[in-house]
Amino acid sequence: MPIEYVAIDLETTGLNADRDAIIELAAVRFSAAGVTGTFQSLLRPELKVPLRVLQLTGLSASDLAVAPVASEVLPGFADFVGDRQLVGHSVGQDIAFLRRAGLVLDQARLDTFELATVLLPGMGRYGLGHLVARLGLSGTEDAHRALADAHMHRLLFLDLLARAAGLPDVVLATIADLAQRVPGWNLGSVFVQALEQGGQAAPTLSPATWLEGDDDSAWNLSAALSVEGVPDVDAIEALLAPGGRLEALAPDAYEDRPQQRRMLRAVAQAFAAEGQLLVEAGTGTGKTLAYLLPAAAWGAAAGPVVVATHTVALQEQILRQDLPLAQRILDRPIHAAVLKGRSHYLCKTALERFLKRRQLDAVGARFAAKLLVWSRLTRTGDRAELLLPPEEQGLWRQVSAEADCQAGNCAHAAAGTCWLPKARARAAAADLVLVNHALLLADAGSDRALLPAYRRLIIDEAHQLEAAATNALAIGLDRGGVDLLLAELQAVDGPLATALQAAGSDTEIPRLLAARTQAAAETARGEAAAFFHELDHFLAEAQGGRHAGEVRFTEALRRQPAWLGLELAAETLQDRLAAVQAQLTALDTALQEPARGELRRPWARLAEATTALDRIVLRSRRDQVAWSARSDSGRAALHAAPLDVSGPLADGVFRDLRGLVLTSATLRAGDDLEFIRDRLGLPDAEGLVLDAPFDLRRALLICAPADMPPPQAPDYQPTLDQTLIQLARATQGRMLVLYTSHAGLKRSYHAIRQPLGDAGIAVIGQGLDGPRHHLVETLRRGEHPTVLLGTRSLWEGIDVPGDALSVVVIARLPFDVPTDPVFQARAERFEDGFLQYSVPQSVIRFRQGLGRLIRSHRDRGVAVILDSRFHSRGYGQLFQDALPDCARSGASRMDLPATALAFLEGADPAE
Repeated sequence: MPIEYVAIDLETTGLNADRDAIIELAAVRFSAAGVTGTFQSLLRPELKVPLRVLQLTGLSASDLAVAPVASEVLPGFADFVGDRQLVGHSVGQDIAFLRRAGLVLDQARLDTFELATVLLPGMGRYGLGHLVARLGLSGTEDAHRALADAHMHRLLFLDLLARAAGLPDVVLATIADLAQRVPGWNLGSVFVQALEQGGQAAPTLSPATWLEGDDDSAWNLSAALSVEGVPDVDAIEALLAPGGRLEALAPDAYEDRPQQRRMLRAVAQAFAAEGQLLVEAGTGTGKTLAYLLPAAAWGAAAGPVVVATHTVALQEQILRQDLPLAQRILDRPIHAAVLKGRSHYLCKTALERFLKRRQLDAVGARFAAKLLVWSRLTRTGDRAELLLPPEEQGLWRQVSAEADCQAGNCAHAAAGTCWLPKARARAAAADLVLVNHALLLADAGSDRALLPAYRRLIIDEAHQLEAAATNALAIGLDRGGVDLLLAELQAVDGPLATALQAAGSDTEIPRLLAARTQAAAETARGEAAAFFHELDHFLAEAQGGRHAGEVRFTEALRRQPAWLGLELAAETLQDRLAAVQAQLTALDTALQEPARGELRRPWARLAEATTALDRIVLRSRRDQVAWSARSDSGRAALHAAPLDVSGPLADGVFRDLRGLVLTSATLRAGDDLEFIRDRLGLPDAEGLVLDAPFDLRRALLICAPADMPPPQAPDYQPTLDQTLIQLARATQGRMLVLYTSHAGLKRSYHAIRQPLGDAGIAVIGQGLDGPRHHLVETLRRGEHPTVLLGTRSLWEGIDVPGDALSVVVIARLPFDVPTDPVFQARAERFEDGFLQYSVPQSVIRFRQGLGRLIRSHRDRGVAVILDSRFHSRGYGQLFQDALPDCARSGASRMDLPATALAFLEGADPAE
């Protein structure tokens, strides 16, 4: 008899089961043979339903007002469900809502979201509607109604069940074995059932493909665009000029961009002259294409060109949009490769070791199943193709090629099936190598051992390079990390045990050495606990019993009597960690390959810990800042970072180059590029500033009401919130509000959500209503009037062209937190740290925020600055000077809504 399941779905007033309520409940009872029953009911909530929920579901307040309450519906629902297995997308959240309403369902649950992440790796998005549409299972006309969504849960589950049955026999058998070893893993029953059925053909779905430059067709770009082996700048520029290849490809959409062609020429000339170039290219310049075309030509003619970005979003844009377009313009393939650090690639040997662990739980079993399926489909082995929730991200470190990948002793590497050397081989053969800032900096730190030899470099999003270099050069030490490292050495399935197992049966001396190592690790764990206890004691005494979030280790603090106790504890811990290292070295010497490879990673991590103790506590260094910071759990950790990154950049990244280009939409902090030159150590770099190719006097209006209270005033927050409400009502949403702190964002969110909801405008907040990309996509779609509240990561890197985003509000000027230790220490190196360091940094970030608004020639928008310091403080003039050449208004707060609306509707701002 077929197994019978129940697919359930709820519509709720929000995502918090403790605070929100169910407004609709539905279920579909089914088996592989078909549907055997349905259940559906509206529920009357005890709280007001947000407008966004009503818009999403199509329900009305009057529908819900006459619906039964939960206590009248849930008994019948419980009878309908019975003890059958529950199916749903993120079904645990639905069960939590039902439990809060008074119904406890404790039978097995099968989450289609989790199952899809296992069986459909590389999908990218796992929302219900997206999966159903992508798999072609049914229409989604009634999406966001409970019964329709329950039917979609059913269809998706049956499709995934068939896919499980169609897995290769060895993969399916391995996952089924995992399921039997981990009884608490509910999803395991799907694979056990699929193995028992056997022989079913799985639906086909092509995995995602990535541009990796695998086209090996013969071509010679250097011959097409070069003169005597040197790329011809005129020929390359002509491709973008009127009458060129770009216009021929899209004659109706073509726009001549003189700024883009100027940048292209400047990049090519910098490469030809083996010089350094800083390019600020305003939004809409087309800077990516402007550097990709000459980079491709130089890469083909003179060896690989490395392109480094800061964000994944830009890297994806280059791969999926700009490189394909560049290939069409050149009418030639571009041999391009993406290369990332070791930690991004799956190690097959490490995965095999992980699968043999005896102490796997449900999370570990799901993670292993996901990797088993994905490893048969992926071409890259790059974790970016996977969706890894937080609880799996820690496990990834155990299967990546980060530190214990020994290609010379690896059977997979010898067979040519290891992804890391394959990625490096593709990069070595490429003309363009795309990396992120982190790998570029790691390569510099390893004496250029990670990237193929290159002499020309382009750094995009260069305004982030100093921060990226600071992070790359920073070191840290925390109690949890030290304890985990030492505990792993003692674990029955840890690296010591694995090394002994790999060594074979004749291991008497290695076993003795391993026992000594474990004893040394146990002693070190005790000293680690003592050291971090001493750190807590020192911090409490230094701060008079208070527990500040961050404490900078200044020279004055190091001279306090209690510091000596911390130094003594650090010396003792350092000695104990060194003793563990010594035992590992002795054991490593006693072992043979491949067993020795198991010990290199813990040895390296111990070395990092001893170095951190030395640099942060035991030896004060004038070229770095050291501090302690508390985690969310209240535990103190140690950190150190360089005060100046220009030296390491010059010695590592910029050394021996024959062409360097750094570009961003915002590099200037004033009238010139001197600030960024100084911060990055490029005093002789040529500079080029290209304004956006838009008529900003027509497209952009800046409003900065002078009658706002100061940000520190008690009436600032209520005035801000009231201004946002009035402005959003006038413009019907279409607004992004940028904050400098999440606390300020939350206060506005709770103050304006209901008033704007009553006006038909939805308010969504970063960190409150879902992932960042989901919030941006909600605003971009523009299906309903929306106001998005965002913090630091939304000040840059988002692109919402068109009417969906017409207003950007800057709540406060974006200054760094003055108590940040790195900021403090760097500011102290200036005669006037505020004006010479803090303000320039803030101006660059301020310009990034303004850049979210006008993204195309058709856009028209209003930028609103609600910080009175823009007018009242002397440094406000520096922010005013940073504004583009656009329309400006001196409207008061009361006149702001009408002024903004009139401009968006096409009025002359002078009227």
